[in-house]
Amino acid sequence: MGLNPAEKDFALKHYSTDEVVKLSYATEAFDAFDNKYIYPYDSIYLGKLLRTDASIAKQHQEAIDSLLPFKNNLIAKCLLARLYALKYEYYSFQQALEYVQEGAETGLAEAQWIYGKYLIEKNPKAYNDALYWLRQASDQGHSIATCQMGIIYNDMYYDSDINIQQAKEYLALAKRYYREAETHQGMYHLAKNAFIHDANAAYAKKILEAIVDSYPLANKGLGLLYYDTKSPYLNYQKAYSYFRICKNWGYWKCYEMIAEMYKCGKISGGESADYWIKLAIEHRNNRKDLLYERDFKVPSPSSVLPEVRDVYNKLGFYDLPQKKESFNGSSGAVHSFSNVSSSKQSSTPVWSKVFGWIFWIVIAVIVFKICS
Repeated sequence: MGLNPAEKDFALKHYSTDEVVKLSYATEAFDAFDNKYIYPYDSIYLGKLLRTDASIAKQHQEAIDSLLPFKNNLIAKCLLARLYALKYEYYSFQQALEYVQEGAETGLAEAQWIYGKYLIEKNPKAYNDALYWLRQASDQGHSIATCQMGIIYNDMYYDSDINIQQAKEYLALAKRYYREAETHQGMYHLAKNAFIHDANAAYAKKILEAIVDSYPLANKGLGLLYYDTKSPYLNYQKAYSYFRICKNWGYWKCYEMIAEMYKCGKISGGESADYWIKLAIEHRNNRKDLLYERDFKVPSPSSVLPEVRDVYNKLGFYDLPQKKESFNGSSGAVHSFSNVSSSKQSSTPVWSKVFGWIFWIVIAVIVFKICS
């Protein structure tokens, strides 16, 4: 696979052709590890595997070793940052930030995305700093950065320090960026918001079923849709089947959901409730030393699949009226502009104009009589 088109274009502008060719070959070990482990496994689960599975840890180190000779190259630094951050240790996480800062400041979209993402993972309240760098990457067409902006705005919706109006604006922005990203991850979060905030289970189900074959986390979404007592699709057996599929990809919450169903007697047979409860507790305990928990996997830009656009067309996303919004990060204000032409926006009903004329004529008559 080598470098993706955006990385290759950046590299050709900043490095010699020979350097680019060598770096492209050096990324093969990273690509192999990325395809097998970073995507589509949950990163929390992968962090655990790196500490417990010698074979995976060896492949991880091989990927690092292949890139270290190019550690002065900004693109190589981006890949090294992602590998170091997987360890979920403070030192390696701080090192990852330092690796991508220069690339972000130079204008490399991949570095800007990683830098913004890691800033918010290091400090969950660093909204403005993270959004600044993610927006820089998004403006260059980086779809993963666009989706990450949606995730941050969604997190801001739950911030206790904001008022109700701000929360609504942040939620609207989250939905906008999920859609604009045109990625499976963005669609997953769009479905999640449709169910949680809009009580539109049918719409959420339609989206999740459209991506479930190519995005493993959608199994978790469908499982929750069949598990939630407020859902019109309540079906514990179906929820169990989707959670079982999803837990194979390392999404730890699925253990807890299965354990809960056994514990409450919603399902029976197969493994015991104690078996799943033990697994759930084990996974939960393994999270205690993590810097910041995320239960989704962010694919690399090169792994965004072209059929996402086909799914968008089937769901009618491109037929919906679009709303352009701009965000002022310093004040938190959101400005919305509809697609209606300015002449239509300024048009006033005839009866209103007539009433206005009568009003001013009456005022003029009164003033005239007083003056005379």
